[in-house]
Amino acid sequence: GGHCILAVGYDQHSVQVVTWGQVANVSYPWLAKYMTETWAIIGNEFVEAGRGPSLDLKTLQEDLSRL
Repeated sequence: GGHCILAVGYDQHSVQVVTWGQVANVSYPWLAKYMTETWAIIGNEFVEAGRGPSLDLKTLQEDLSRL
């Protein structure tokens, strides 16, 4: 019954998401209650380089394999 929202920013109090064509601020407790799935896009540039800013691809892949 839900829908996809796109996170476009955040601060210490909330996450800015695009939903129904508008940007809305949602709190971290709201996300914890209602978010059931999260996706992250990792661009080919990061994959091809084997590492990107604040991204250790090898460790990420090891962590994901344990899920």
